[in-house]
Amino acid sequence: MAAAPGGLPDRRLVHHILVSEFDIDKGSGLAHQYPTPTGASESLLAELMLPDGVHNREEDWTIFFLNQTAPEASHDSAKGSKSMPSDNKTPAVTSLDAFVYEFTEATQGWSQLGTDTMKVYLERNALRIAGPDFSKSLPRDVELQHQSMEPLFHCVIVGEAAFGFRFADQVAELTFETHCEELRKETPSEVFEPPSPAPAPVVVPSTEKSSDKPFLYVLNVIRNKRVENVRRGAVVKALAICTPYRWLHVFKPVLLLAVDRYFKTSDVSVLAELYDAINAMDVSGMPDLTQAQKLMLRSGGDKEKQIFTTSIPYMKINIPVRIPMTTLDDEVADGSVSKLVTTFAPGFMTLYNALLLEKRVIFVGYNRSASEVVNLVLAACQLICPPISGLIKRCFPYTNLSNMTFLEFRNYGYLVGVTNPIFRDNTEWWDVLCNLETGKVIHNPKFLPPPETERHAASDAEFLADVLAKIEGHVAEESIRQLFTDYTQRIMDLALNDAEFPDEIAKKKELEINHARGEQWKKTAFFQQYAQERHERRSRRTITAIDTERHIQKLRVRKALSAQEIYSIFKDFNTCITTDVQILELLTYLPENQGGLYPIAVSLVHPSENVRRATAELFHRISRIEAGRELINNLNDFLRTAYERSKALLR
Repeated sequence: MAAAPGGLPDRRLVHHILVSEFDIDKGSGLAHQYPTPTGASESLLAELMLPDGVHNREEDWTIFFLNQTAPEASHDSAKGSKSMPSDNKTPAVTSLDAFVYEFTEATQGWSQLGTDTMKVYLERNALRIAGPDFSKSLPRDVELQHQSMEPLFHCVIVGEAAFGFRFADQVAELTFETHCEELRKETPSEVFEPPSPAPAPVVVPSTEKSSDKPFLYVLNVIRNKRVENVRRGAVVKALAICTPYRWLHVFKPVLLLAVDRYFKTSDVSVLAELYDAINAMDVSGMPDLTQAQKLMLRSGGDKEKQIFTTSIPYMKINIPVRIPMTTLDDEVADGSVSKLVTTFAPGFMTLYNALLLEKRVIFVGYNRSASEVVNLVLAACQLICPPISGLIKRCFPYTNLSNMTFLEFRNYGYLVGVTNPIFRDNTEWWDVLCNLETGKVIHNPKFLPPPETERHAASDAEFLADVLAKIEGHVAEESIRQLFTDYTQRIMDLALNDAEFPDEIAKKKELEINHARGEQWKKTAFFQQYAQERHERRSRRTITAIDTERHIQKLRVRKALSAQEIYSIFKDFNTCITTDVQILELLTYLPENQGGLYPIAVSLVHPSENVRRATAELFHRISRIEAGRELINNLNDFLRTAYERSKALLR
């Protein structure tokens, strides 16, 4: 967080208030910046606050961002537009550096081979280790066993040989995991490519340009009032607040009151009163929730638990404010994913895949309100975020020809909203265009292959049909967003070999369909950031001895788990999950909007008494904490009765 002038953290809810006005002779101009200038160009601010076509409507809204900086590439490969075709293809990485160990029966432990790193070659039918005094090839084998022993350390067993590999970073680790999964197949993939990590590291756009310039979200209201005694017959003014908080839409009511007052007085005292009122809003009781806590609250059905209620003391009244406490990093304001899908239904998955693969996307709303464009652009961020993060930093919800900053992001993709049709006609600026006039999503044939030629097209079409059916059935907005979160997570799990499958046939089919898209995604900065966050998330786990998430996936997805396999999973749970903190972590993998405790609760009625007893023991622990008791109460009558009966097994 940026520092305030006194050196303490700056906890103001609003940093600046801006006023822009339109003059028929001078054009758009910035009238006030209170209490201090933002540091941005005054002419730029004025143009952003008075959008194209605003004279056609009495009121409009825009959202834009300040102190938005493009990442700087740390490698030559990142230079130039990544969407442009190139004849200079970078060869796939075929080797990794790792410290290599061998497990020996004599010592019953790991012994390092050599004193330095060795080369690990990822070959079509083998994993080859090469060092100054050592060479070994581990061939393709369906019996090959691979396991992550701890972050960055992996064990591979083929026959009687067991080797350990310690990597320097998670990108190398994920590349190694991918190749080990490939070697467990009887034959190579139809088109085998050595798994390649993302390009050389890049700097992801940061939230702050510098220590004294935090990333700010700007909420702007524009009024066009008819006045008979002025030229043009109307007066156009805009009032904006700049805040570091993503839930800026909660300030709309007080902003409307303030702009009305400013129209009457044109006095800077209106800005001072608004500034003081918003910063006087009491948020001292609002909890600072972790990501896991936010996700748990979102998955529950009680919306009131997700809201913090307070008020703004303005004009001698307290204006009620409801702040969403579970807002995630890429969620700004309250755009609707459901409306976005229905607006562009026929070619919608072209937009989805363009965002996933960091393409350049522009929304054009000619003769549409700026607010409509802004809401759709901000909703588009929710298509892949979560589980990906960072798209909002490359997002320009509204811009115009006076602000072409987004072109600085061309190497990493961007998401832009405009109302000027010039952007539609300049095809050098976009890979995918979303035209609000026609409801069509257009891919640029210069830079992208036709969407229908992609192997995942049928899978995407099936997913979209399901989404549209649920929207037509009036399923809640939160549930529609969750569908996209789950779909994106599945694509990434497939790319990183984190996915479980009902059976081998389903596994083969799904991997083949998503292979090309997964490999493309692994060449993006999104992949690098996700890999880093995945590694950090796993390093913070309180349940360290087992892969809890993978166990839950097996119970949720696998069709034919034996009684012994299920018992082993619950035995792991009961051995490794003992504290209340660990129980809470377990529950984060069982969100209510994905069935809650159902994947583990069905084992309460398993034919095996050992399985039922082990399940009952786990449920006894879950019932120790309030969140666990709530999830138990939300089970259906049949499973809740089974839970009550299972208690007898523990006596």
